[in-house]
Amino acid sequence: MLGQWPVQLHLVSPAAPYWNKADVLIAASCVPVAFGDFQNRLLKGRRIVIACPKLDRTEGYLEKLTDILRHNDISSVTVAHMEVPCCPVWWPWWKEPGRLGQSNTIQKDKDRHPGSVLEEK
Repeated sequence: MLGQWPVQLHLVSPAAPYWNKADVLIAASCVPVAFGDFQNRLLKGRRIVIACPKLDRTEGYLEKLTDILRHNDISSVTVAHMEVPCCPVWWPWWKEPGRLGQSNTIQKDKDRHPGSVLEEK
């Protein structure tokens, strides 16, 4: 069900053709491991980038996400993160209007802990 490679935010290219008209999933690296139904409930039909705000070198992450969303015709953005201390520090940027330059993008936030959806907006 994976529609592209690579998936790690450091490695993806904002100019890759698979972003055009894509439903994009931005996920914390631990979500696919912790959420048992990840492939069916989140990944299916989406292009993905994964990142970890605690363990990755995050310099350039916002700029790269901005490039992906500004320079492609993105259909929707879903953000999946864990309800743990390290995730909330980094993920709130997506809620700021126009922060990534996609005012017309449908955005959903899915907080995760093992096996359940805590919130969907």
